[in-house]
Amino acid sequence: MPLTNSYVPGGSVGPSQAVFPVSANPGGAMLFVNSATGKDARSRVTFQGFAATTTQARNAQGPWNDPNFPLASVFGANGAISFCQAGRGDVIVVLPGHSEVIPNATFNVPAGVSVIGCGYGSARPTFGFAGTSTLINSNGAGVMFQNCIFDLTQVAALPLGFQIQHSGWQIVGCRIIQANATNQATQAIKLLAGADDFVMVNCDLDAETAGGTIGVGNPVTNNINRPYLYQNTIHGNFSTAAISLLSTGCIGVEVEGNVIRNNNATGYCLSLPTGNTFTGTFSFNSLYQGASSSPLFLQNGVSSALLWAQNFGYYAKGTTAYGAYLVPAVGT
Repeated sequence: MPLTNSYVPGGSVGPSQAVFPVSANPGGAMLFVNSATGKDARSRVTFQGFAATTTQARNAQGPWNDPNFPLASVFGANGAISFCQAGRGDVIVVLPGHSEVIPNATFNVPAGVSVIGCGYGSARPTFGFAGTSTLINSNGAGVMFQNCIFDLTQVAALPLGFQIQHSGWQIVGCRIIQANATNQATQAIKLLAGADDFVMVNCDLDAETAGGTIGVGNPVTNNINRPYLYQNTIHGNFSTAAISLLSTGCIGVEVEGNVIRNNNATGYCLSLPTGNTFTGTFSFNSLYQGASSSPLFLQNGVSSALLWAQNFGYYAKGTTAYGAYLVPAVGT
């Protein structure tokens, strides 16, 4: 029987073997990836009722492989994604220490695929990018990346890391390196029309050592509903804003419990539209802005349909310690 992701987060990796408490499931694929010991060969994958040389139908039982004989890549020509079908609930488990450079092309991820990284800290699976086009592009709804590292600094001028235009995408517990001392992505995550119910939780978006323009944001003409950014650390030198949500038609925006640090003296922590059609809640966020006077914590955001609750800002005022400001000020 093919395998499912039951209890995958409780799996463990021991000397020379991977052990995961998985269970039988007639549904989605269950594929294991490890660049150190893997090989992108169809012979490593077991297909239910199909020869290895054929392409499965979407409603077929998903293929699977032995975690001790993993595939070598997620995004390679015969990597794990190539065996996934949209809407089937396929799961890719990436083992600790995996390292992969995504080819020089925008890579589409089918709907309903989950990519789950194992390991902690720098041992989490790391994905770099070889080209100068968008790294990962949504090709369907309900995709999740969990516990992975995405390094956007392989080239000098990557314009964009993720471009999402389908609903239900989740980026959970990941580290996104937007910039290093020499290279950077202009924007880490762009949300286009259709990217409703986007979730970014417990992530570290790092652009500290060089400048990007925007961390997470959507263009003016792209309405998105119910984006949820919760308990992330978004920090760096953003010339425009760390978070830039610009469409007046966005509803149900939830930005809560984040640490948002923009070291740029002329860039904002939050850049928002003005107008009562923009609705949502901004609460319990900690803001830092790099100006030595007249800090730019918030651009616009004037809407009677927005709730502002317990957001505090601190700026590069000097060496004297002082308390943070309430942003926006009470009654404004």
